[in-house]
Amino acid sequence: MKAKRFAVYGTLRPGFGNNRLLQRAKHLGTERTKPQFKMYNVGWFPAVVQGNEEITVDVYEVTEPEIVKNLDRLEGAYRNNPSQGMYRAETVETSHGEADIYIWNDDVKDLDHIPSGDFTNL
Repeated sequence: MKAKRFAVYGTLRPGFGNNRLLQRAKHLGTERTKPQFKMYNVGWFPAVVQGNEEITVDVYEVTEPEIVKNLDRLEGAYRNNPSQGMYRAETVETSHGEADIYIWNDDVKDLDHIPSGDFTNL
């Protein structure tokens, strides 16, 4: 598999339980995105939608197809039918090149906004 990058912003980040799915991936760094998103608190995990704010992401390089499958499964993302999942994978530009980022497919009107754009800093 050709290396694929992921920009993760919630429970996949270091220090959270789901980061275990990225143990065999290479952590490339932590950074802020361009102001193109908005982050909300779903409860014990965040949701990101298109917007005009920066968010904090950790960028990983993945070389194993099984890791991609596990990430998509966790996020409820269906690459063959993106609108049907809880999230959909889109592309974001990072300092390490393009990366997949999971975008929330549902309404955010009843969710609390996270103005810092950093799930570790609520």
